[in-house]
Order: sequence, then C-alpha cells, then structure tokens
Amino acid sequence: MLFNRLGPYIEPLLIPQQAGFRPDKSCTDQILNLTQHIEDGFELGYNPREACIDLSATYDRIMINKPYHLTQDYELTKMIEAAQQNCRFFVEFQGRKTLWRTQKNRLPQRSVLSQTIFSIYTNNQPQPHRSRSFLYADDLALAIQGKTFEEVEDLLTKGLQELASCYKKSHLQPNPTKTQVCTFHLRNKDAWRRLRVDWEGSRLEDCFTPKYLGVTLDCALTYKQHCTNTTLNCCSQQHPYKTHK
Repeated sequence: MLFNRLGPYIEPLLIPQQAGFRPDKSCTDQILNLTQHIEDGFELGYNPREACIDLSATYDRIMINKPYHLTQDYELTKMIEAAQQNCRFFVEFQGRKTLWRTQKNRLPQRSVLSQTIFSIYTNNQPQPHRSRSFLYADDLALAIQGKTFEEVEDLLTKGLQELASCYKKSHLQPNPTKTQVCTFHLRNKDAWRRLRVDWEGSRLEDCFTPKYLGVTLDCALTYKQHCTNTTLNCCSQQHPYKTHK
C-alpha cells in the first residue's frame, strides 16, 4: 500500500538517468540507450569511453534522514523507518532451518520499498562535465566521448572525483577495485591502448569486455564475447553432465 501511494508522487522527482525499477523502463532499454550513445559517437568520429562504477555494501549505508530532507514529511519518514527495522529471517537448506537472525542491512534488498528509497537517496547524483550517466539502481555506467585518449582520461578522472565527493557526503563507499573502464573505437592501431585513470588512489582496471546489466560488451560492439558466453551457458544447462567429464 505504501509503495503504491509513494510511486506517483516520487516518480516525477527522480532524475531521468535513473531507470531502475521505474514504470516503462527496463534493463534492456538502458543497455540500448548506452550502446546507441556509443554508436552515435562512432558516427561523429569520437572515441567513447565508459566507466562501470561499483559501490560497496550499497544497501547497508542508507541514512534514514535523507528521505526526510527530500520530502520534509516527518510522518512518512517515520513510517518508512518502521517498515525497515527489525526485519528477521532464517535460511532453509536441505530440509534444515537455521535460527532466526535480525537483518543488519538498513535496507533489505528483497524489500518492496528498498529500490524506491535507494532511488530517493541517490537522486542528487551530479552529472560530470561532458558526460552521460546510465543508471539502473546502483549500477552506473559513466560515458564520456572525445577525440583523443588523453582528453577523455582527463575528463573521466575529473568526473569520477566529482562523483566520489557526492558519494562520501551520502555515506556511500566507492569501490575502485571493482570499477572498470573501457574504450570503444574502430581503430585497429589503438586496439591495445589502455586507459590510465586513477580513482581514490587506485588505478582502475581497463577491461576490453566489460559487463553492464548482464550484457558483455566489446570495443567495437560486435557482441561476439556475449554470444559466446550465452552459448556456453545454454550448453551447460542443456547438458550438465558434460561439465563433469
């Protein structure tokens, strides 16, 4: 009931970059938006770059006072807080059950309200200069286009620093070790050129085949690696005994 009543009020206030768990938006749409943006860059002669940003323990770090500052509704905030407190669970495996445990996360990931509250909590994310964000819940792909590697490396570094400042104010923890960068281009001579981007004191991994929302991409958007992975996955499910030979 609370979720249904919150939806129509919150939906117009959310940033357009956020597509997670919103009406008329899906993972497929967001992947299409990202790849179309990259292909448009190809046609304009740009070399699009993308950073797939990872946040650690996202749902553990939600501060309940943020919804109040955004809505200025004390009763609504207290209702949301009460709905998220003292959540208990047990695990059942092979007919045996564990003892009841209390959920330590501020937002249980299977809660109906969790995604909506997280979208409210992160609604003030900045849009770095000359960049475009593709958000789905806590999965962010930051895309920047430029003519040279050096230009994009500088823009991407500054953009990540701006995001890091926002995350820290919201008590969110960036995870540079799991954040990846990738270059999309059609230049064979630059096929093995790697991006040199540092974030929070760590050099980010330059991945030739990053995965975004379950789809494996490559520098020329051929989807060869994704098709290979999908084929292997289907074969292993149809013939599971082959994997044990």
